Amino acid sequence: MFIDSSKTTKNGKTYTRHTLRNSYRDKATGKVRHINIANLTKFPEAEINAIKLALKHKNNLSVLIDSEGISLQQGKSFGALHILREIANKLGIENAINLQIKNQKHAKLALWQIIARCIYQGSKLTAHRMSHHQALEEILGLENFSQDDVYDNLSIIMEHRDSIEKQLFKQHSKCSNLFLYDVTSSYFEGECNEYAQYGYNRDKKSGKQQLVIGLLTNDNGVPVASRVFDGNTVDNKTVAEQINLLANDFGVKKVTLVGDRGMLKSPQIELLPEGFNYITAISKVQIETLISKNIIQPELFDYELSEVVDNNIRYIMRLNPTRRDEIRATRDAKTKKLKQFIDEQNLYLKEHTKAKLNVAVKKVNNKLERYNLNYITIGKDDDSRVISIVIDKNLLENTEKFDGCYCLKTDILDCNKSIIHQRYKDLSKVESAFRTMKTECLELRPIYVRKKESTDAHVFIVTLSYMIIQELEKLLHEQTPHKVLEVIGLFNTLTYVEVNTGQNSFVRLPTPTPEIQKLIELTKVTLPVLNKKIKVAQNQ
Repeated sequence: MFIDSSKTTKNGKTYTRHTLRNSYRDKATGKVRHINIANLTKFPEAEINAIKLALKHKNNLSVLIDSEGISLQQGKSFGALHILREIANKLGIENAINLQIKNQKHAKLALWQIIARCIYQGSKLTAHRMSHHQALEEILGLENFSQDDVYDNLSIIMEHRDSIEKQLFKQHSKCSNLFLYDVTSSYFEGECNEYAQYGYNRDKKSGKQQLVIGLLTNDNGVPVASRVFDGNTVDNKTVAEQINLLANDFGVKKVTLVGDRGMLKSPQIELLPEGFNYITAISKVQIETLISKNIIQPELFDYELSEVVDNNIRYIMRLNPTRRDEIRATRDAKTKKLKQFIDEQNLYLKEHTKAKLNVAVKKVNNKLERYNLNYITIGKDDDSRVISIVIDKNLLENTEKFDGCYCLKTDILDCNKSIIHQRYKDLSKVESAFRTMKTECLELRPIYVRKKESTDAHVFIVTLSYMIIQELEKLLHEQTPHKVLEVIGLFNTLTYVEVNTGQNSFVRLPTPTPEIQKLIELTKVTLPVLNKKIKVAQNQ
């Protein structure tokens, strides 16, 4: 489409004609022909020129805007929100939530809480405060909500947690019957949480109450279910609920459950339903018992895997030289520190004649007890007031004998021992999940809620957030020097721009920097485009 302008002179007077035309090629003759659309001759010259200019820049009208007559305002962040939402959609998280939570507002709010945990961590109030800086309405269709809505949403999430887990289980556990299970603890600064109890603290935070979390994953480390227990719950006491989940709730008939030596003990193994198998490890004391019964022999612990079958139970043994060296280095360091402490006490006794020898000996014995060096005893000379260290070399050799040795136990008899061994090593995937959930990215604690229901919902939100982080890590694997949390931070710098021309306003997306654009491409996500529902447009 174009404006055809021509001039003619008649009787000394010049006439100008302006016709709006459209061109096309005649298929029969191949000639270019024109269609007159409108006669614009009577229109003012300024309007004619404006139409010409608009047609000239019809593919990029933004060049027509006088920069002095417009204002630009930074809008809300959309990058991290959109990309994480797309990953959640790919994993089926959004679909599972929408299928189970019928109230659209609460379904969208649940999804926002999961994504907010990836972006901001912090409390539920943080998720509410920071929502004002996110394009929630444009990306999620989530309009204004209050703090009370956030806490009410926790109850809604818990009401549908089991059904959401089942929905996700159908997608992520179709091709495997192997499940990994482990537990961790998370401590409290306060004492008001209903789960808070004193127990074995894996964070080495003595004197802190805690809760216990059990995480069940498939063989790829993708969470299947998470459960919260009172802080004084022993590890193996949490297994029964996971067995019930798999056998009854998820309807799995054939299962191999993998757990560490503290998890799957004889009582738990005896409770396994028909069709359930197990892979676990046994303790050093149990290894010594098997050797004393001549079921296994010490020489079987070598760099290569060895195995023995006894009474339909399979034992797979190996020596890990790296772990052996680590254990011995730690033991030597403790012995060295103990000797150094004894030297300090002897010097103190020498310089302070009124100091009591028995008091110093007691301090040394307390240190020895903490170091757990059973091959060392403490001696003293009352006359010289000197404390000495006595090392039982035979006991030390016996202690070192099984350094780095481990033995797996399973009732699976028709599988290669290397595969059994690898399945047990896969427990590291659960340990990695705990690290990500507790410290590295998602900051499970501090836990700002008090009731059990709210705590359960909080842990479930973190578990689903971990699924998104896990998938994002896979997409970025070794393709960028940035850690996943840094990448999310870069995505979160993408904000739309509000353009006001004085007569109208519109929203545009800025072009990402080359680095951010490359990261976006790695996620295989495209930025949103302008449509009626999403008021955000890409640069053309």
